[in-house]
Amino acid sequence: PLNPAKTCSFEVHNSFFMTSAAFGWAFFGLFAEACPDALSQLRKVLSSAEAELMVCDDEAERERKEDMLENIRAKVEEFENQTRKDLKIEIHRAMHGEAVAQLHLRPSDTVAQVFEAVLRETGEEFLVTHKLVFRNRILPNHSSLESCGVRSGDALGLTKAPMQCLTVSHDGAARLFGLRQAVSGSSPDPSNEALKVFCPGVALLTASLSSCGARLLTVSADGSGQLWCAESGERLHELSGGACSGCFSPDGQLLAGVDADGNGAIWSAENGEVLQKMSAPGTDPRKVGVDQIDGEDDEISFSLFSPSGDTVLTAAGCCVQLWHASSKQLRPLQTLHGHTGAVKAADFSPDGKLLLTAAADGTARLWSCSSGACLQVLRGHGRPLSNCEFAPSQQQLLTTSQDGTCKIWQLRGDPSESFAECLFTLDGEHGVVNSARFSPDGRHVLLATGCSAAKMFRSDCGNLEVEFDHGHTDWVRSAGFSPDGQTVVTASYDGSARLWSATSGRNLASLTGHSQAVIAAELIAT
Repeated sequence: PLNPAKTCSFEVHNSFFMTSAAFGWAFFGLFAEACPDALSQLRKVLSSAEAELMVCDDEAERERKEDMLENIRAKVEEFENQTRKDLKIEIHRAMHGEAVAQLHLRPSDTVAQVFEAVLRETGEEFLVTHKLVFRNRILPNHSSLESCGVRSGDALGLTKAPMQCLTVSHDGAARLFGLRQAVSGSSPDPSNEALKVFCPGVALLTASLSSCGARLLTVSADGSGQLWCAESGERLHELSGGACSGCFSPDGQLLAGVDADGNGAIWSAENGEVLQKMSAPGTDPRKVGVDQIDGEDDEISFSLFSPSGDTVLTAAGCCVQLWHASSKQLRPLQTLHGHTGAVKAADFSPDGKLLLTAAADGTARLWSCSSGACLQVLRGHGRPLSNCEFAPSQQQLLTTSQDGTCKIWQLRGDPSESFAECLFTLDGEHGVVNSARFSPDGRHVLLATGCSAAKMFRSDCGNLEVEFDHGHTDWVRSAGFSPDGQTVVTASYDGSARLWSATSGRNLASLTGHSQAVIAAELIAT
């Protein structure tokens, strides 16, 4: 064992840690066995190295030693993480019971981290999405093993499901690709072909698939919305009254959006008929002869469902309203005033109790859905905001802005008194952030910015973990995760979408066929 009382040079410190890295955890295990207080000694070695740095006068030498010290700190952190892995679990195929891997994990590790560990252990790379089953229950990706009741010695079932990829392009087509499950060779697989092509004939604004996978919605730039059979590719219905935007309810039975006249609308996903219309505050018939409140607009810009599907949000100018999804009453449940610029985006918290809005006034606001109270105004961006999102764990949120930055905020307090603190800011390439998404377990943030690569950062500290590059030849317009977080999909102005390993950054597949920019791509479990 090392004797921290003795003076060690930086070279000795660095040599020790580099040897540890070269020999892997087996070396650390031997070291720990020989010295029960191994981790404590390593911390003392680190302190000794930091003290030596403080008395270094030579600037070049100091810079060299600072680089080495960063290396040492990283290794100490790795050793600390390893010593906390006191949870031993077995992974089996859920269908056949075949043993897949034996893992040493921390109780705080998430379900998504189990997927990562399995892929590292087996070396497999498949274009599939995974689920973990424990005591006949599918475990949420963002949940920790401890919170799921997993204990050392437990066995968990692993399931695999094939995936499809839905791409949307300015060429007027949406393509649904069936993905080959096996990945082989060092080059991206070019053999994935579109199962169906949905072509309304004009440029598309958006396309989405229902939760059951039976229906597909397209919204076109000419103000029309179409419902398609996802299996046959047949056009089934036109949305009554037209559509400027639209999305499926969580159960896939309804659609919410904005019709061609600027009204909020709820349609039947079965036949495209309007079930309910929602007017903007500025067009409320009860306010005839009454002065309009500042910020109220006479047209709705977008609409979306809450996670339960019971509530629909509409945004009009600076105002946001919440409506009951299944009621034909004209009055909204809540009307939220406060922004001084048009609301550009909104997101419900996973439990549906909080609402986050992002506006052109350069601020985001956190609201209570039950009371309609504004809990906090989030400031810090220098220009209008473009998007916002809650993390799946509901412990963090993000905001993006036309100032070319993405801010990550830590959420604290209970739903009635929640407040957010900015943890760090991520800068987009060339002052552009095209999209930002949390991973399914909330541990990472995926950014598409003003370049041909997407980047994945840790959500707790902002460190860059993986860069998805050497594939696209033009800027990446959007990027997202597979349901299990192990695959990343990017959509680019070069007319293609690409699939990547979220852990290694390897380009797994290229999806082609569009003649113009691909503006969105989504990975869907089938």
